Amino acid sequence: MKNLITSGKLLKMFLAEDANTIIRRPNCRKFCLDNDIFMEIHEKAWLIDIENFMRKVNPKSMSEHYEVPRLRNLRYCVNSWNKRYKRWQIDKHDIEYLIKNKKIFCFKHGNRWVLNYDEVLNELKIYVKTYKGHPNAKKKSKK
Repeated sequence: MKNLITSGKLLKMFLAEDANTIIRRPNCRKFCLDNDIFMEIHEKAWLIDIENFMRKVNPKSMSEHYEVPRLRNLRYCVNSWNKRYKRWQIDKHDIEYLIKNKKIFCFKHGNRWVLNYDEVLNELKIYVKTYKGHPNAKKKSKK
């Protein structure tokens, strides 16, 4: 007996795992047609064999959930930080300091730095508390 679910329910399963997924209902249907997955067109829905679908999508039967790092460029990191933390504004030089000191994962792609955004956020929180105008920041003494 085939375990059939609607393409809408299949989409909701993917959206529950990743809100920004590129999977859409027409993509699922096209994938089924291209990979000989049983599907039936009902009055109001497309019914898809979920077990066969998952076997084709995940041929190595990976059961562990992996977080894909959010890779962003330097400008995006600066703009998103400044939108999120309006009191502690940064510029590109602050992130370049983290790159220079090898505190974050990064690589150069052409003329752009590609950065692990999650690491950037964590390191910037420490950096801002230490060096910027954060209430707990170290005060520079004048000599």
